[in-house]
Amino acid sequence: MTLSGLTSFSEEIKHRGMRPLSRLLSYEVIPATDRIAQQLSIPNQTPVYEMKRLRLADDHPLALETAYIPVHLLPDLTQDDATGSIYAYAEQHGLRLKNATQTLEARSAGPEEAKLLTISPNAPVLLIDQRTYLENGDMFEYSRSLFRGDSYSLTVAMDRI
Repeated sequence: MTLSGLTSFSEEIKHRGMRPLSRLLSYEVIPATDRIAQQLSIPNQTPVYEMKRLRLADDHPLALETAYIPVHLLPDLTQDDATGSIYAYAEQHGLRLKNATQTLEARSAGPEEAKLLTISPNAPVLLIDQRTYLENGDMFEYSRSLFRGDSYSLTVAMDRI
């Protein structure tokens, strides 16, 4: 994956010539905790979708993702919608995504994460915290994704400034 533009997981996997798939592990509307509200720049207790998905490429587990989106941005989002590209769904419903910031951290997989990703406990994984913004500057999504270290690499494109 090259870090040079905002793409969805589905778009990135298709670009690699594979078939993306999302297995929904949980989907619920929750009141934003202090931490989630801070990440999304919204008031505490604001209703947000919490979606936990296992992301696959050609049926092979690649990542675990937990995403938080304020309900008021996509009030009609269903569980079925959450199995596809949320970015595509948002854009089909009039939202204009602009950019994102990511924080990357190497760590070891916990037992449950390892089981879902079909790797050994303590295997290396890449944790990516992402904040995605709309064209108007509002926060669209906060997500935490855990990628298998043996199946994912990043290339960062940099220009001298």
